[in-house]
Amino acid sequence: MGWLSWLLAVPLSFPAGLLVVKTLSAMLNIELVYLISGAGIWYWLVIITILAVIASWFPAQKAAQTSVRESLAYI
Repeated sequence: MGWLSWLLAVPLSFPAGLLVVKTLSAMLNIELVYLISGAGIWYWLVIITILAVIASWFPAQKAAQTSVRESLAYI
């Protein structure tokens, strides 16, 4: 899910970022430059991957320690 969110967010962030920069430029009456960092995109992927692993690690550990009888009791 983390990688899917990254795949969807990367192409959507380009027009959204450009819109924010143009809006701020107009509001502040200064020229702002919109620059996309290629390294930032990959850093973002690494951060998303780490967060996704952490978010799924704890529930998976708890599920692994649950007996079959306990897990079937929820049904």
